[in-house]
Amino acid sequence: MKKPKWIKKKINPLNKKFIKIFKIIRKEKINTLCLSSNCPNFYDCFIKKKITVLIMGKNCSRNCTFCNLGGKIPFRINNNIEIHSIINILKIKLLKKITITSVTRNDIYDNGTFYFANLISKLNLQNKKIEILITDFGIFLENFLIMICRTNFKNICFNIETVRRLYKKVKPGFKYENFFYFVKKIRKILNNRLLKTGMMVGLGEKTNEVLNIIFLLSFYVNKIVIGQYLKHDFKNVLNFKYIKKKYFRMYVILAKKCKFFCFKIFPFARSSI
Repeated sequence: MKKPKWIKKKINPLNKKFIKIFKIIRKEKINTLCLSSNCPNFYDCFIKKKITVLIMGKNCSRNCTFCNLGGKIPFRINNNIEIHSIINILKIKLLKKITITSVTRNDIYDNGTFYFANLISKLNLQNKKIEILITDFGIFLENFLIMICRTNFKNICFNIETVRRLYKKVKPGFKYENFFYFVKKIRKILNNRLLKTGMMVGLGEKTNEVLNIIFLLSFYVNKIVIGQYLKHDFKNVLNFKYIKKKYFRMYVILAKKCKFFCFKIFPFARSSI
């Protein structure tokens, strides 16, 4: 498949802002989603002083077809070291925004919810630059939300990822209907927080399916992010294709009509930016 011209991004590894953030990450031995997932925006985010911290290891206990973090055995979490490193990064006060996310850990009794919530409670969340991007916590979601409801963060994100028809192929182990059940729980318990979701296009979805889901999501979330899926060579995503920019413009028009609090819809849009 021929790659479009826009897919190439220029990177200057000698950029001082980039080097400064990269050195901090290396020094504190922080896992980032930016680097672990080969995110196309890592350079842009670093020079804008933004990072997404990946907690509970690099290896996900699931093996979703779109992601390159699964398929390996998750390792034991070193709680104190990870929490200490993240707190150190916050103390530096160099970063303008930090997103905290995690791999899915179904191999842990409570899916890692207590560890995640404990980390959030220990961070100085008076600093409003922190956003939380959660994974599928299953039956432990409500307990997690209750544990973090008194902490002072503004944004929480839970990604829908794709359209209903593709869920079994793209995100096995999680049901489309469960997304809306979880979102209702989040809104009920964290009713004063901004709720965001993200999805990928280019996985074989139809244009009308994307338009329908944008309209539906306007009743559930405040923010929406839609970006082009970029295929990993070793992943077998059926019907993968690059979406033409005219369709992104179409999705933007509908998002404006739906009056989301905020939306980011363009090829390199990602929920953590």
